[in-house]
Amino acid sequence: MRRRSRRGLNRIGVLAMALLLALGAMGTAYGAWSDEIYIQSTITTGSTSYALSCGTAHSPEVSCGASNATLHITVAATAAAPTPAGSYNHSFKVLNTGDLPVKVQKINVSSLPSGVHVSTTGVVESSVIDPGLAPIGYVIIDLDDDIEESFNFDVAFNIVLWNE
Repeated sequence: MRRRSRRGLNRIGVLAMALLLALGAMGTAYGAWSDEIYIQSTITTGSTSYALSCGTAHSPEVSCGASNATLHITVAATAAAPTPAGSYNHSFKVLNTGDLPVKVQKINVSSLPSGVHVSTTGVVESSVIDPGLAPIGYVIIDLDDDIEESFNFDVAFNIVLWNE
């Protein structure tokens, strides 16, 4: 009978040790690659702000005041000096004082007497205003008939970030 040499056992031991080290290295590599990293940060891209101002009236019967994002318009008339039927306008500006473009999302006109129609031109819904610019718009007031009493109405602008 032949005796087993110790060399064979050493080879098996070395092979087992190498296999054990390889498995350990694979486990370490998997553990290193499966970590999760969480990053928290704050990003500031700019600011939005704007100013609304009244321009000039193209008739003495129409006057304007501005506060926040609303134009307050008065059409003056009396029985002795009625305002004749026709079209009147008043200019206004929306100045973008922020760092980002803004958009006029919605323009709302408060209740009006019958026979009075109001619209805007120049600055309308979906108008985008770049920083530093102040486009001129006009409030157009159409009267179907002569009016003998003054009336007021508001034109409110909903202004948002350009991509909303």
